[in-house]
Amino acid sequence: MIRGLSDAQLAKRGTVLTDVPPITVEEIIERVLIAHCEQHFGSIRRTIAPYISLSFACVNRSGACPAASAPTSSATGTSTVA
Repeated sequence: MIRGLSDAQLAKRGTVLTDVPPITVEEIIERVLIAHCEQHFGSIRRTIAPYISLSFACVNRSGACPAASAPTSSATGTSTVA
């Protein structure tokens, strides 16, 4: 949808917040959809990093994951295979 906007549509101005001067559609896209999301990427990366590094560390040269078949304890105290 955004790619389909014309230059005239991107140049339209409007008030988004009452305390901020009117901004263009292009500025909204750049500031909100792009820059604001990029600000969150650091937090997202830190949150998912343990899971990503685990999945990469888990796979050995044969493509198998030794940890996937390692015994784990269940809530009943019995040993299970994941």
